[in-house]
Amino acid sequence: NYGIETDSKMIKSFPIQKRFNVVYEDKNILAVNKESGVITNNDNKSLDNQILNYLNFSQNSSFIPSSIGRLDKVTSGLIIYAKNYQSLRELKEKQKFFKKIYTFKSDINRNIKTEFLLEHDEKHKREKVSEKGKLAITEFFIERNKKFAIIKTGRKHQIRASLSKLGFPIYGDRKYG
Repeated sequence: NYGIETDSKMIKSFPIQKRFNVVYEDKNILAVNKESGVITNNDNKSLDNQILNYLNFSQNSSFIPSSIGRLDKVTSGLIIYAKNYQSLRELKEKQKFFKKIYTFKSDINRNIKTEFLLEHDEKHKREKVSEKGKLAITEFFIERNKKFAIIKTGRKHQIRASLSKLGFPIYGDRKYG
């Protein structure tokens, strides 16, 4: 169990299907490969809750093991969890130095750097390019017939919205395709 004992309410874990593979674990961090179709947070079956269950976590302080970043539900990939407050603080501080590279399938056929302003479109429940959103910078490139994206900013659905705006949505993306 993690944290310092206090009189605060306890978070109890409950049985939940494990939909991740442990890639690396030590006393400070847990790196897992998230399956496609799993919500990262804000859901009873979320990856966050699966991790708490895996760690047999019960809350006895204000700290809860937390992920560094997130992935969309339809995206699979590596997510790192801090298992203690010190690790969380250090990882959050150093996150700006992480190089996040994503792979995807699309008809995009050239290397390109995009700089779009993205804002939430409540009517369509997705992000859209607009004149008053937040800056989203993405580099797309092709190497050995595989397509990659590097996120320079961290906006919700940044890759999906950018590829859609370019006219090359990710294959099978019902929301942005």
